[in-house]
Amino acid sequence: MAADNKTDKIEKTDKYGHHPMLTRIFYPQEVQDFLESFVVPEDHAADAGIPDTAPLSAGRVLQDIENLWRETGIPVLHPADLRQMLLKKYMPDADPALLEIFDRTERRAYLAEQMTGYLEKRHLGIVSGLAHLYASMTEQPVAMLEVDYSNMGGTNEYFRNLAAEERGISPEEISVADVFVHTDRTAELIAKTVRTETMKAVATQEDGYYTRTASGALSQQFTVSMAGGGEDNAATGYSYNSTAEGGTVLCVRAGGDELRVIAPHLEPDKYDVLAETVHGKIEEHTARLGLHDHVHPKHPGDPLKNGFGAAMAIADMRGIDPATAVMEADLSVKAHKAALGMTRHGLVDEETLRDTYRRYFDASPDELPPGMTAEDAAQQLLEMEKQAAQAQHNAFAAMKETGAHSLAEKQDYIAAEIEKLALDDTALNGGFAEPEGEIPDDGTLPLFATPAERRYIGMMREIREKKIPVQNAYEAHYMRHAAFRTVALDSSAGVWMPNDMPETVDIFIRDTQTLKERLLIAGAASQEEVGGLTVTLVGIAFHNLGGLNEEIGHDGANAVLKHMTQEIIGGAFADQGLKTGDYQIAHYGGAEFLAVVKPFAEDGNGARVLCDAALIGRVEDGIALRTAALNMTEISEFLEKEGLRAPDKESGLPEKKKFADIADVKPERGIDGIYAVTLSHPVKLADPPERAGALIFRHRQELEDAVTTRRDDVLAADAGKKTKAQPRRKPGILKPV
Repeated sequence: MAADNKTDKIEKTDKYGHHPMLTRIFYPQEVQDFLESFVVPEDHAADAGIPDTAPLSAGRVLQDIENLWRETGIPVLHPADLRQMLLKKYMPDADPALLEIFDRTERRAYLAEQMTGYLEKRHLGIVSGLAHLYASMTEQPVAMLEVDYSNMGGTNEYFRNLAAEERGISPEEISVADVFVHTDRTAELIAKTVRTETMKAVATQEDGYYTRTASGALSQQFTVSMAGGGEDNAATGYSYNSTAEGGTVLCVRAGGDELRVIAPHLEPDKYDVLAETVHGKIEEHTARLGLHDHVHPKHPGDPLKNGFGAAMAIADMRGIDPATAVMEADLSVKAHKAALGMTRHGLVDEETLRDTYRRYFDASPDELPPGMTAEDAAQQLLEMEKQAAQAQHNAFAAMKETGAHSLAEKQDYIAAEIEKLALDDTALNGGFAEPEGEIPDDGTLPLFATPAERRYIGMMREIREKKIPVQNAYEAHYMRHAAFRTVALDSSAGVWMPNDMPETVDIFIRDTQTLKERLLIAGAASQEEVGGLTVTLVGIAFHNLGGLNEEIGHDGANAVLKHMTQEIIGGAFADQGLKTGDYQIAHYGGAEFLAVVKPFAEDGNGARVLCDAALIGRVEDGIALRTAALNMTEISEFLEKEGLRAPDKESGLPEKKKFADIADVKPERGIDGIYAVTLSHPVKLADPPERAGALIFRHRQELEDAVTTRRDDVLAADAGKKTKAQPRRKPGILKPV
């Protein structure tokens, strides 16, 4: 082992064990995990066969990444591209076929998300974190675009009413799920518009790092110009062959209504033009689709919030504070939404504009027109703004008049506009589209092996069948890590995304049946005893995530989501002696989670613990108690403990405000605070065979019904009791199902 590699460990100093450099970086845990994925485990560092090129610390990998970025001048931010370059440095003698398996395994995770074509939310943390790291290390500009859709729920209702009108039936006869497709397709057009305009903005910059090549309707491909004119850079030991056709513009679905786009080397002086262009195109599309006027169900009395669309905010990542970046972006997006809403009605914020112009001329008197005071000049510009807004309103009216009216016309318009953009989402995401083959069970697969464990077994089989040499212990270690990294993790909640859940439920069901048969054949259990072995689904829904977002922003709400998964749900399972692996949990969006529980667990002494209805009931009780404890926690104290900046007094958050005081996002409902509703069902193996996906869907529907029923019960019980002097409903009313 080379001497400099033995001493490359750098002390971790923050309370979370992050490298010191990462304490100032967006999503430090995701970046830390990325760095450590290359590191030789500490207990194997002295093993024979570990090559000198293999890193022994995250600090070494971090230094290599900085060297790569600085010496090549290339913003390699796609995690798969960066991984490819680092592996060629750390495994210089690896068989190309082995590296190809690693790369293919990695890129299968970078497929297009269904609605937008963007990367899935699972990649939000690492993409954002690497981008911020690049901006901090190189001091090169990296634009972070935050995009938020408006009124998706109301748009579903609009399409539902339109479909009912066209069919001559009542809206209640049409499921909202049946009209999701229309909202989703409109959202897809908006997402592709944002991606296209951002790539155009990056492509027009003459920064010396990219050369544009004419290819396709958008000329969206980029080629990397490297020192020496080739793929390999001998001076640094890195090689690069990007598979992402969109250059380094990376687009991620950040949440139910949110998108994030990362655009390296986009200069801040281009931001206003890009935002104006994107907003203009979105507003034109939504006007032609007749989507400016339907009511927002959360704000039925505010016409400025009517309709569907999206607004964006852009920040230079060189100057962001990770603790407040998302909250600041949220505020900027809200301001843009308000301005766009006024423009739709031919209005402007006269007071704000007049004051802005007046202050500008007071500070820059040389800019005043001859013979005019600051007040006069501000008023003249305000009149121009009002005329422009009215002209835009008139233009929208004309677009709505000649635009798409029926559902069929709207879908034809969307399809035609998307076709014009000619985007290959998989290529732009740097993904590998070939589907993953099922791993046949030859009797050697362990019971209750997760999908990731099965992928590792499948990888090993392919290597053996193709006789690909694994030349040292580092390659063998990395092979296992590559397979287990395929699990889709939700960075906001710190648990699985739903991707692997149907397969996991299916595995648990089939393996429970196999276990029963083996126990009976071996005489290790009676028929009655094996009858108690069942897989259980536990759904958990937390009320008022919308209120959390409104009160403490997305970053604060994400910290609460992680508390829900780790401390509330995970803690309730741990109280009953269960650990991760005995159950798996996935985040289904919003504040909804689903856990699948094995039929048994093992305690610390190796004795089996039956996961029966009684144990699951105690878990549900634990969730209720731990949720009640969260409600009694002061918000500022919680945020500070999580390393986030607490909102100041100007934000309207009292110093001692607790989670129990967070107002319901729907004022007319008035159920404040956070509460949990749980629903558990044993999966009865004697039932007719049912696909795991359908079973999960049905369970989630029942959980949603349970939440609605409990809310209605609470409101009905309160209806005859409330007086004007009585407070709004506080949490703690709804107990677990």
